[in-house]
Amino acid sequence: MSRSDNNVRNRYDGRRVFASKMLKPIPKSDNDIYIITDETTRLDKLALQYYKNSSYWWVIARANGIGFGYSVDIGKQIRIPARIESVI
Repeated sequence: MSRSDNNVRNRYDGRRVFASKMLKPIPKSDNDIYIITDETTRLDKLALQYYKNSSYWWVIARANGIGFGYSVDIGKQIRIPARIESVI
């Protein structure tokens, strides 16, 4: 394994796997942007619009307690964190 041994854990079945990294919470800021979603809202498009990088969709998902996936429910308020330097 290429990572250090302190990142390796044994699963319930005895297989060795890499441990997941816990991400820091994304703190709220007065500069955060709030939007209401519509039928065209996708997290990857929001990330591209606000962060200039669609791969940061997970930041918006994490800040809003949304699981994996690009789509969101229509009519939901979404927080776009303004300061993401500490989590990327």
